[in-house]
Amino acid sequence: MADWALVIGINNYQRLRSLKYAVDDAEEMLCFFEKAGFDNIFYFSDKSDPIPSFSGTSQESKPTYTNLSSFLNDFFEFQEQEDLPLQTGDNFWFFFSGHGIRKDGQDYLMPCDGNDRLIEKTAISIRYIIDRLSKCGADNIILLLDACRNENNLGDKSGGIRVPQKYPGVITIASCSPYEKSYEIDEIGHGSFTYALLEALQMEGECNCATVERLNKYLLKRVPEINQNYKKPLQNPYIVVEPLVKQHLILLPQQATYKDITILKNDALNNKKKGNLELAKQLLIRAFHLSNNDPNIQQALEEISQKIELRRKTGTPELSDSKSPILDKQTEVKLDTLIGRWKTYWSYQVTETEMEIFSTEEKNTRIGKYSFSFINNLSYVIEGNIYGELLDGGKVLKGRFEDETGSGYCSFYLSSDGSQFDGKWSDNINSNIPWTGKRIY
Repeated sequence: MADWALVIGINNYQRLRSLKYAVDDAEEMLCFFEKAGFDNIFYFSDKSDPIPSFSGTSQESKPTYTNLSSFLNDFFEFQEQEDLPLQTGDNFWFFFSGHGIRKDGQDYLMPCDGNDRLIEKTAISIRYIIDRLSKCGADNIILLLDACRNENNLGDKSGGIRVPQKYPGVITIASCSPYEKSYEIDEIGHGSFTYALLEALQMEGECNCATVERLNKYLLKRVPEINQNYKKPLQNPYIVVEPLVKQHLILLPQQATYKDITILKNDALNNKKKGNLELAKQLLIRAFHLSNNDPNIQQALEEISQKIELRRKTGTPELSDSKSPILDKQTEVKLDTLIGRWKTYWSYQVTETEMEIFSTEEKNTRIGKYSFSFINNLSYVIEGNIYGELLDGGKVLKGRFEDETGSGYCSFYLSSDGSQFDGKWSDNINSNIPWTGKRIY
């Protein structure tokens, strides 16, 4: 397994308000990656050295639009599969500390010469960054974005990046939630997000943050705590994991426990059973290396590789992951099946919350209106309605939801005993977000 990183920190902006500690944030992350033994680290900041290229030449590392866009274009352009420097099971980390902005539904990071009146021409979109990084061969891309600085003056009171979008194979951790700001703190000489992130990555023992899930839980607790301690407004990190199963991905191999490896292996085997072979292979490769080459994992890997090769030869497509693992246990769904209190989980925020559903109207035997309420990751109570219809002979409940944050579509596959559901939801920004629940009562 290999780990690469691209680290960017910008204090001095030519046309935007400058920051105090973005470069310090980036330098500390650079030091962490170096101590962790990363194979390749590319560093751009106000005072970084030129970057050597694969051809033996070098490139200036001042984080201008030209330098950053040229680096992303030139360093991640590989013509043949065998030329890829990374492969399945490898990680590419991207850390950015500086200004971010959102325009026309797209998120951008601002280089030191970025102009908020010429965003498309002088800023770099996160979509483009992910597209270029994805070409290196790594199947895990970890974006760490400390980019919604409260000090910016971009004409947007709530900062820049609003909502980390969903990208396959990408784990996105933003420093604050929608409509919040990200704060620098003089007393600690860092942004509160990066300060907490560095704490989390260097923790050891049973409380370490080796997995995506534990890292997320620590940041959600620690960042608001730091802001409160230094009398700053509320700031909640925001995470999107796609696919959801990568919440168990092991980011820090040296700190992984036997339990972490076992969970990762089981996730892989479950996806193998569901026919998601490429994803199963990605997870198993990482589990295999971390388990000191477990022969059982090796055998499973060989079986998956053979099946993938057979699919390529026959042209058989990968099975859709839209089918629920509960489908085999399903029976006829009744309109009142969803009524009750549920412990729900969805990858949009990678968080658990309680949701209560109660029927308010029944139009006929197939269509019902449900009212629901839940507490989101900002501790706000969200209320809304689901208009559900029984389909597929009463085996599936599909419908439309509306709440104060927006509207969209959802589908539920319920277990025969009514104790759990497996579903998805979509809105105008996100599509097919996993949404699962277990009944409390």
